[in-house]
Amino acid sequence: DDGGRATDASVWTWTRAPTTPSAKLAVRHAFFGRLGTEAEEEPILFWRAGSADYSGMVREDLVDVMIEAFVAHVEDALQASRAASLQKGQLVRARLIIDCRGFGVGNLRHLPILRRIIGLGKKYFPEISASVTVIRAPGFLATFYGVVRPLLPKLLQQKVCILGSNFEDGLKSHAGLSISKLPAFLGGSASDAEVGEALPVPTGALESLKG
Repeated sequence: DDGGRATDASVWTWTRAPTTPSAKLAVRHAFFGRLGTEAEEEPILFWRAGSADYSGMVREDLVDVMIEAFVAHVEDALQASRAASLQKGQLVRARLIIDCRGFGVGNLRHLPILRRIIGLGKKYFPEISASVTVIRAPGFLATFYGVVRPLLPKLLQQKVCILGSNFEDGLKSHAGLSISKLPAFLGGSASDAEVGEALPVPTGALESLKG
């Protein structure tokens, strides 16, 4: 859907408005999106990594559908960053926030699926993201990151911050963002509809498209 696509590179007004059955299905179960900001502001990308139904995606053979949706998400992030840079007259990178509420030890077995879905992002996100702030992270995740952090490139170490449930001050100091910029379900003013619904995947989800 090219609705909202502008010919002027400094204007990016695209919004997610799925029209095909597969696109609507992807939005229901996607865990990623971009929050609304002013044209010259840093784009804010939001992932509900702890809420995604990874096992359901695998069970119902939806991984390719989610990859296609994530490609659109990456394109949106790239174009929004480019437009903001042109509006401001300097390089503008996105702020990525990853909500890990609900991500338990059992989810670790689904990491290969998560890596497959966001694999494309590994090529682009180091360039377009100014920071990666993980919020509502369980204790084991912070411990795990503390072990692997020294193995990461210095630039990436500086970009990543792991925060627990009381993340307001850390989010402000690391990403320069206040709670008001977040979706409504976290007490912010952004619409919950701007991020994927991350709903559980029902049995027969993909088959329903063929019917």
